Amino acid sequence: MLADELKGYFEHLKRTDFYRYAAETGQSAERLIEQAQAAFREGLSLSRSGLTNEAIQSYQRVNEIIPQYFEAIDNQAFCYMDLADWETAIGLFQQSIAVNDHTLATDFSIGECYYKMGEWPKAREWLDRARRFAPDRELSQA
Repeated sequence: MLADELKGYFEHLKRTDFYRYAAETGQSAERLIEQAQAAFREGLSLSRSGLTNEAIQSYQRVNEIIPQYFEAIDNQAFCYMDLADWETAIGLFQQSIAVNDHTLATDFSIGECYYKMGEWPKAREWLDRARRFAPDRELSQA
């Protein structure tokens, strides 16, 4: 097979069977995980320092290495919320849901984005969905 023909196959493996992807591409899964974790820590540090755009780039690197690293997807979405780019944040939270299913954080945050956009019915839908995860938690009550 030509390299271009394998590209799609490897991308599929990366998203569905990370360890097999690493093996078939001659890479160390442990080393890839270390690289992703280092980029994630860098993203956290940059975000805490107020360097939001740089943090976004770090989280993107994480997901280039491990597409299923939903925490990096979530954190990237939070960065976009910090930039008031609600639509991009919503798209990333939906990507996180595709990888890791619905969570209180994703559903609440999507609701918050719609609220900030003034789309009240959609905001209510998502905030109600989030409340079902943990009705007694402070975040759900908010």
